[in-house]
Amino acid sequence: MWKNIRPWNLLLFFTAIIIGLGILATVYAYIHADRLVKHSLLERANIIASTLEETKVGALSGTENDLYAPHYRDLKSKLMTIVAIDPEIRFAYLTGRRDGEIFFLVDSEPEDSPDLSPPGQVYDEATAVFHGVFDTGESALEGPVVDRWGTWISAMSPMLDPVTGEIIAVVGLDVSARNYYRTLTLYTTVPILLTLLLASFAFFIFRLVKKEDALLAFKSELASIAAHDLRTPLVGINWSIESLLQKTRDANTPRTLATIRDTSAKLLGTIDDILETFTLEKGERTVVWEPYDLATVLADAASVFTLAARQKQVTIVFASDMPASIPARGDRAKIQRMFSNLIANAVKYSPERGVVDVRCEETPHAHIVIVENSGPEVPNAERSQLFRKYYRNQKAAQTARGMGLGLYYVKRIAELHGGDVRYAFTGGKNIFSVELPKQQ
Repeated sequence: MWKNIRPWNLLLFFTAIIIGLGILATVYAYIHADRLVKHSLLERANIIASTLEETKVGALSGTENDLYAPHYRDLKSKLMTIVAIDPEIRFAYLTGRRDGEIFFLVDSEPEDSPDLSPPGQVYDEATAVFHGVFDTGESALEGPVVDRWGTWISAMSPMLDPVTGEIIAVVGLDVSARNYYRTLTLYTTVPILLTLLLASFAFFIFRLVKKEDALLAFKSELASIAAHDLRTPLVGINWSIESLLQKTRDANTPRTLATIRDTSAKLLGTIDDILETFTLEKGERTVVWEPYDLATVLADAASVFTLAARQKQVTIVFASDMPASIPARGDRAKIQRMFSNLIANAVKYSPERGVVDVRCEETPHAHIVIVENSGPEVPNAERSQLFRKYYRNQKAAQTARGMGLGLYYVKRIAELHGGDVRYAFTGGKNIFSVELPKQQ
């Protein structure tokens, strides 16, 4: 089907899909963030309305005489405390209505503040929504609204007399519209950036297809496999965005952002593997020799696949006797990508609830990193092809997709460092051993 379609038409097709999905994701993030922010503000207003003492609020007269009353001072102190502990809230206040006009009973501003609203001050900018709270006795949200103090997102919650059921006051909370829009921008930026990243990736792939005649026969398979390989990190990104929207005020937010970072890193790793393979094929075998910590490199390589392993309930286990630090020399970036590919391969072909074991052995002249998993055995007849480019074990390919570049890349990088990689199947486990000579 794809053979008769020109590369640039394919590029436009996939770019249109990516942009369309990006627009939908952005709108989705905006709507949910808007609901989340406003719902959270209204919920806080309702909580405050339910905790303030009705007797003290009912004793307010809305005149200057309240300034010297103990109940006025107590209520003002509570409102000031609310604003102090919740930096999102700019104003907290109690209002009443008299002769069709809404006026302030008490607010959260200090006595010397230029924004102070003294008892009895009429709120001329009160909207129909605000009056509606007094009319219906139901909480309400509105905004952005503009008044003499600025532009706000406001939540209003009525306080009812427990005996008569009449409204004795309305609690109001104001959040700066600027902060509100900043929050919406934060959540919509993520899908926008991802859309640009994927669109750029699509453009790059099809430029290669257009430029390299040798890749024309391979383009259909490459597009199919690349799309499948990109699906897993995108699922992780989508899950993280949803968690971020639902847990904005939760302590897990930094962990959620870290997941977005890690899954994006996996996406970039797929692109880097393709680029590095082309570099190796062209004979550009430059190695940047520098000191690095092999233990840290292994830990960083494994951390990228935490989400993928969790989704399959696969556990990555480092040997308990592995040193905390293993000094080594070589091209740190290439070494880390090499072990990322090896660990990714082990996770991909492990059964659900499987275990990937990682350990490091030392000889006088080499570091030997061993990665084991309990996936399907590579048949003896196919082992000679295991580290060839585009090789795919027929049995394993039925359960896991891939480009067949991971182990090829592992072997090439090991060889660039004067080392090698070997495969064995013992005790029901696949065992990959990477030997890296110690450089002086």
